[in-house]
Formats: sequence, structure tokens, C-alpha cells
Amino acid sequence: MLNKSNVYHWFNTKIKPYDRGYLVLEDGTLIPFTYDFTGTVIVRDTDAVGVVHHSTIRDSWNAETTCPHTCATHRVEVDTAAEGASFITFVLAEADREVAALAVDPVLRAEHLITRMDWYSAMSDDHGVWAAGERRMRELRHVLKEITPEKARLLWEAHAPDGFICPV
Repeated sequence: MLNKSNVYHWFNTKIKPYDRGYLVLEDGTLIPFTYDFTGTVIVRDTDAVGVVHHSTIRDSWNAETTCPHTCATHRVEVDTAAEGASFITFVLAEADREVAALAVDPVLRAEHLITRMDWYSAMSDDHGVWAAGERRMRELRHVLKEITPEKARLLWEAHAPDGFICPV
């Protein structure tokens, strides 16, 4: 999602190959803008969830959004601005559904955490990486305790690298 704190930087890094675009609101509404100083004002004052922009170099449309839950950026080339808005709203709706499913199903949450675990973060020289790995491991241990020990061991054996012992 675009937010007011990073939109100015985002706008300035995208300006060269693009001539025009649309901000996409949460309901799929398109707000047109051009890549000039007036466009900066429109972008900055709008709570958009994504953008569809036209590349003059390739004569194509590109849709872009960032998932608010994972901070993953999703980009795709599309045929029209409306198709780009549909893509953005679909991606964000899927992310919301996934987060809702993870909240109610501890087995699904455990599998989600274990498949995305940075198993070697403890070896990092970067304290931030190490601390994030410790937080994720504490969260994984907590979720594994919510499911049956047999299911926890099966998930662990299926996804954890050799040498890591299941905590339950």
C-alpha cells in the first residue's frame, strides 16, 4: 500500500519511464494522475492501495501494490488500467483472507511460520536479523504448543532443516 511517508520517494523513483497512471483506492476506484509536480500532490493526498501506470518505453500498463501484512511488493504487466485495479484489489483481498484463516487455524499458522522461518538468523552479525529470528522462533514455539504434539512433529520434520530439534 502506498502511504504518505514513502509516497514522495516512490513517486520520484518511478518517474522516468512512465507518463501517466492511476491510483487505485481500496474499492477499486481509479484516480488519474500524470508524472509531474501536480501528480505528486494528488498521490500525497490520497490513501491509495496501489498504482497502475503506463510505460511509454514499452507501451504497456503495470500494476503495483504492497501487501500490508507481509510488506511484499506485487507487480504485474496488464492490458488496461481497469485490469490492473482488479489485480490489486484481488491480491489485497487474498492477503486479508489468508490473514483471517491464519488467525483461526493454529495448524495453518504453524505451517505458515515454519515454512517462512529464517533458520540461520542466530548466526547473523546483524542484531536486527538475529532479534527478528528470535521473535519468530518464540512465536513458532507458542503456536506449536497449541496443536497436537504429533502434528507439530510432522510439520517440523517436513520443513525444518537437519539439526534443529522440535521444541514440543
